[in-house]
Amino acid sequence: MDQQPCVLVNYLYRRDRRPGSIRWHMNAYPMPSAPEVRVPGFVEQQGDADQLSIILAVPCLPSGVIESETQGEYEDLADEHFGRLRPAQELA
Repeated sequence: MDQQPCVLVNYLYRRDRRPGSIRWHMNAYPMPSAPEVRVPGFVEQQGDADQLSIILAVPCLPSGVIESETQGEYEDLADEHFGRLRPAQELA
């Protein structure tokens, strides 16, 4: 049996522009030109002092659509990963 198809999603966290801020904002961007992925979960991370990109493979329907419940679960997973990497920071 095939595993469920996944879409790569870039959860991009950016620090507020105010000097010394510890508040971060997250936006999620599906990566439509990414290769097909069949194993859900963490893929990679990269970043610097003012932004952090966490890429997750998110399970989707065969059409490529991510169901809202799944979307929420993976946003929470990205936030948990962010919290482990930047424990003294605050999500807006």
